[in-house]
Amino acid sequence: MAPTFYHYLPVPVADKSESMLRCRRLGWPEVLGILLVLGGGFVCLIVFAVRANSKACNGGLLAEQECPNVTCLLELQLNQTRQDLLRTTDQVATCHHTLVNVSASLEMEKARGLEQLIQKEELQGENEKLKQKLQEALEETREGGLEQGRGNQLWQLLASTQPLDGPCVPAPGPHRSAGLRPAVLLES
Repeated sequence: MAPTFYHYLPVPVADKSESMLRCRRLGWPEVLGILLVLGGGFVCLIVFAVRANSKACNGGLLAEQECPNVTCLLELQLNQTRQDLLRTTDQVATCHHTLVNVSASLEMEKARGLEQLIQKEELQGENEKLKQKLQEALEETREGGLEQGRGNQLWQLLASTQPLDGPCVPAPGPHRSAGLRPAVLLES
C-alpha cells in the first residue's frame, strides 16, 4: 500500500474566539432604529392605500377611462360637422353660380323686353302715320280728286299693310270692281 499524505494545517483555538467576537449582537438603539424605519414604511403604505382607494382617486380613474371614449365621440362629431360644412359650402357655391346665371338671363330679358317695347312704340307711331295717310287718302278719294289708276295703286298699298290692332272692314267705294278690298280701321 502506498503511503497517504494528508497534511492539514493546525488551526489555532484563538482564531475561533476572534471570529465569534466579530459577530456580536445588536443593541437596543439599533433594534429600535430598525423598528422605527419598518413602522414608518408600514404607515406610508397604509396612507398610500387609503388615498388610492378614495372617491376622488376612483373618480379620476373613471374619468381617465371615459376620456378616450368622449374624445372619440367628439372627433366623430367634428368630422361629421366638417363634412356638413363642405356640403353646405358646395351648395352655396352652386346657388351663387345659379344666381349669377339667372341674374344675367334676367338682364338679357329686360334688355330684350325694352328693345321690343321701343320697337312696338316705333311700329305704333308708324301705324299712326299710316292711319293718318289713309284717312287723308280716303278724304281725297271721297272728294273725287283721285283718278281711277292712282286710286287702285293707293288701295293696293293700303291692302298690303296690316293693322296692328282693330277689326278690318271693307271700304265702300268704286274700287271694288278692280278686285281689291281695302281695309279701313274702325276708330273706337
